[in-house]
Amino acid sequence: MIKIVFLCVVAISQIWASPLARLYQTKGIDAVELALEDRLQGVEYWREVIAEKGVSLGYYEGSPLVVVVNKSKKSLKVYDPKVDDGKELLNHEIITGLAGDKQKEGDLKTPIGVYNLVKRFVPGDPFYGQIAYALSYPNVLDKQQGKTGHGIWIHGHPLNNTPRYTKNTEGCIVMTNDLLEVFDRDLKGKKGIVITSENGLPRVDKATMEELLSQIFQWRNSWKYSDIKKYLEFYHEDFKRFDGDNLSEFSQMKKLIFSRKEDKKILFQDLAVIPYPDEQYESMFRVSYYQIYETKNHQFRGEKEIYLTFKDNQMKILVER
Repeated sequence: MIKIVFLCVVAISQIWASPLARLYQTKGIDAVELALEDRLQGVEYWREVIAEKGVSLGYYEGSPLVVVVNKSKKSLKVYDPKVDDGKELLNHEIITGLAGDKQKEGDLKTPIGVYNLVKRFVPGDPFYGQIAYALSYPNVLDKQQGKTGHGIWIHGHPLNNTPRYTKNTEGCIVMTNDLLEVFDRDLKGKKGIVITSENGLPRVDKATMEELLSQIFQWRNSWKYSDIKKYLEFYHEDFKRFDGDNLSEFSQMKKLIFSRKEDKKILFQDLAVIPYPDEQYESMFRVSYYQIYETKNHQFRGEKEIYLTFKDNQMKILVER
């Protein structure tokens, strides 16, 4: 007990000896908040955060399992992205749809992109095996790109020994029932993120992730303090809001809101920055987080997603929801 008290006293002493404590003493808590926000916008802070972490599969503050599907190699691999720069837990042979990205209902292609596993269920038809997982296709980027279709699952083979196609599916990801049981056992109770690609996942280096994370918080800071010029610099010329507004329409709406100079509280929790294998843009990411947003007249708490490009060391938002 004496040892615990001693350690607490030492910890408190270190805090009060820090520059932040001195800042609090001389200028108050608001100055401390500004100093911490400034630090979040710097590459140096994120270099420290990810120094001992692997980020080749993305940056994750939660603890999801990442499912990587390579359509050309007919492989499904499951990773713990926080262990050993992406520790491979499972490697399964699979069947997928036709080559190329899914564009429309009935084209028999497995979509390329990043999706959540949104539902585990028992299929009503034994043709699909004993269990299935539904993917969140189409995501908001797919919808803005005009892609259609639904019902993309990870599922098994027929339970009644009915012959099934062996080379391609109608768009789903299919594995044998014994492998599906292993997949289900390891995934159960955990959040699953699926990254599907044609020829392999675009891996991320630490320098890119450090810069991108710092810019995400620069964007948040410009939003919080109503710096409309800097805020709009983070948006791509091809930007489309989830409701269809283009960049010009979105900019006019934001200029009106920012002109009010409201005090805002904006927090990002459970942040995930995931490489996105899009065929149109060279370097893309899906950024998801739980957002807490509060002003005098408006409050929001919920899941958010943005899809962005990162080219020439500059983040540009394409779509947000």
